[in-house]
Amino acid sequence: MNVGRMSRQKGKRGEREAAAEWERLFRVSMRRSQQYAGSPEAGSQDIIGHKGVAIEVKRREKLNVASAIDQIVEDAPEGDVPLVLHRANN
Repeated sequence: MNVGRMSRQKGKRGEREAAAEWERLFRVSMRRSQQYAGSPEAGSQDIIGHKGVAIEVKRREKLNVASAIDQIVEDAPEGDVPLVLHRANN
């Protein structure tokens, strides 16, 4: 498996993990968005389901917080609260 594919797989796992944890905490059904398939359903949000919240999931050892925040602020629909969820590797 090449490095790019491994990174995408890790990102998908992180998004599924974040969606499951959000569901557990807030009792709101969440799922990965369809952005990888080109669907405009969620814009560039990583997980969807909680109305009024735009979520960007980052799973990496070192996070550039300012860059992650800038990304979701730019991608969030008007009126939604932009949120970055992060977990370090391992």
